[in-house]
Amino acid sequence: MDWYPLYNSIRIAAISTVVIFFLGIFAAYYVAKTPRVVKGLLDVLLTLPLVLPPTVVGYLLLRVLGPKRVIGAWVLETFGLRLTMTWWSAIFATAVVIFPLMYRTARGAFESFDETLAQAGQTLGLSNTYIFWRIRMPCCRQGILAGTVLSFARALGEYGATSMIAGYTPGRTATISTTVYQLWRTGNDAEAFRWVLVNLAISTVVLLCINLLERREEVPRLIRLLRLEGQEKKRPGQLSGGQQQRVALGRILASQPDVILLDEPFSALDSHLKWQLELELQDLLAQFPGPVVWVSHDLGEVWRGCPRVCVLDGGRASPVMEMGRLMTDPVTVSAARLSGCRNCVPVRPGPEPGTVCVPAWGGAVLRCAAPWRPEAAALAIRSEHIRPAEPGEANALPCRVERTAEDVSALLVLLRPRGAAEDGALWMAVAKDQRANFPEQKEIWAALPPERLMLLEE
Repeated sequence: MDWYPLYNSIRIAAISTVVIFFLGIFAAYYVAKTPRVVKGLLDVLLTLPLVLPPTVVGYLLLRVLGPKRVIGAWVLETFGLRLTMTWWSAIFATAVVIFPLMYRTARGAFESFDETLAQAGQTLGLSNTYIFWRIRMPCCRQGILAGTVLSFARALGEYGATSMIAGYTPGRTATISTTVYQLWRTGNDAEAFRWVLVNLAISTVVLLCINLLERREEVPRLIRLLRLEGQEKKRPGQLSGGQQQRVALGRILASQPDVILLDEPFSALDSHLKWQLELELQDLLAQFPGPVVWVSHDLGEVWRGCPRVCVLDGGRASPVMEMGRLMTDPVTVSAARLSGCRNCVPVRPGPEPGTVCVPAWGGAVLRCAAPWRPEAAALAIRSEHIRPAEPGEANALPCRVERTAEDVSALLVLLRPRGAAEDGALWMAVAKDQRANFPEQKEIWAALPPERLMLLEE
């Protein structure tokens, strides 16, 4: 079996890929910066070989590079070189055919580049050359790499333009594609099929290599993102709980899943590292195209990371709602409690429209801005919405101060309304900066603003 077609195909594909690598990047970079009209015209011109039949591309090249044409005749007369029917003639044809693949992928990568990074480099006095090769190219390497491999794979299989401008001469211009055609034309199907298998094997290896390269580039990025530098060679038992949790998160992201399920992703982390990772994870998830399910008991974490929320309690799911509505109208008692509401008590309609009666608070009748609905079973109000009041104010209840507790940002006061049942305690939160205004006495009046009262279902 003569292996010259394989050698010649790889030689032509490699040289043409190197040529269009630089030409494609150069064209993509400068076209991306041109005005829209100019960009559109250049786009059409540079992408045209992608949509033209390869034989048409070969014919046009013959019209330009043929020995009786201006360029071909000048090169032949001046240097004694023919630009057609030689092995290097195929380089011209292959480069023209694969150029749009490199150009389009590189241009897409440059257009998605965050220009603020380049501008930041300019403010630091970095040269445009340094910014291009050390900032822009590393950020765009996925698109550049994809365009390079696609171009090489396409160059290996090029036939139409190559056969027009280089022809088929065994041992001189033969490539895999032209050899397969000639063998089939002469009835040598067995030999032709062997060359087909060779081409399939090479294409498969090329595609596997690009997948491995992408994976190898992704892992270091995730290690940096998850603050795991220096831990790469350790076994699971040598990692702390927080590190093991970050490794698990990295495995999820490295597999490029369709859906991400995060179950208490930061529960084993200290507060500083948790805050840093949470911000970076939010940026990462904002780019993820699929759905993300985030399970957490941390209200602040859910508030910052999830636009919509569903509360699970006892195996039952409450309706999915916007995060803001969970705080103003959680609908169910379980949703209110899991969202941090400390005050939930049974309720029934009041004697007048717009009022409710709360037996647990000594049968207090309160005005409520929310309209009564038959399925309402409980009344809730968040502790931060209760405030000290004067007698006679709307929804003011006489209460006994049973105890106080210092929280990080507030003073928590446990109140018991006059005549309240055993389970009728009322929590009030007083901000630290309002602590001086809180009356130091055992009996106070507490106001429950009507617009802050929430009617809930069981």
